[in-house]
Amino acid sequence: AAASETAPAAAKVRGKACDMVTQAEMSAILGGAVTAVATEGGQSWTQCIYSPVTGTAPLEVELKVEWGAGPSLAPAAGLANSAAPIDAVDPLQGIGDHAVQVPGLVLIKVGEDLMTVQFVYGDTDLPGKARRIFETAKGRM
Repeated sequence: AAASETAPAAAKVRGKACDMVTQAEMSAILGGAVTAVATEGGQSWTQCIYSPVTGTAPLEVELKVEWGAGPSLAPAAGLANSAAPIDAVDPLQGIGDHAVQVPGLVLIKVGEDLMTVQFVYGDTDLPGKARRIFETAKGRM
């Protein structure tokens, strides 16, 4: 009888943050022209920093995906939920598997992965912009 051989599992191809939301797409989401600069952390994470072409408008946004870090969101979710008013409507409901907002930052659990959207300059519509960024990126992760 011939011995059966199994091929080693292929490494999962992971998207790059600047490809998940292109420079043009982020410019449209933020309402002004931005440039995109990628930073890669090997198999651990991918990040893209979108900066305004001129001045500070629109705001600067950092999109980061940490592969396998999704379960780490549970402690942050507990803290955020304890600080929320009773009967508050969650503006992040439906974003990813679970999402939490802290000042200037939206954390989104997507399966086993963690997406972080950091808004470096203040904005009044963090949940809305985070939702649009997530919806654009989710199919490209």
